[in-house]
Amino acid sequence: MFAIRLLSPEAVRIIVEQGREDTIASDVEWPLLIERAGLQIGYREADALSYRVRKDFEADADRRDGDPLLWIQRIELANLHAAVMKRFLVGSDRA
Repeated sequence: MFAIRLLSPEAVRIIVEQGREDTIASDVEWPLLIERAGLQIGYREADALSYRVRKDFEADADRRDGDPLLWIQRIELANLHAAVMKRFLVGSDRA
C-alpha cells in the first residue's frame, strides 16, 4: 500500500479523538472514521506504485512469496486490517 493523505482540520480532530489503532491498520481505520462522520472521502489511483523491501530493489518480481514465513507475515498484516474493518461492521446491518 502507498498512501498520501490530505486531511481537513475536522478529519484530523475525529482521528485524534476517536482513533484507536496504533498499527499499520490505521490505513483502514482513518478513512472509516471519516466516512462514519459523514465527511467527504476521495482517492486517486496511482498506476505502477508498489511496495518493495530493500532486498527486492532491482529484482523483476517480489521475492517474498518464496519464503513461507514472509507469506505468513503478509497474512498477519491483512488480519490487522480485517480486524479494524470488522469493528466498523459490528452493529451495522452488514454484520
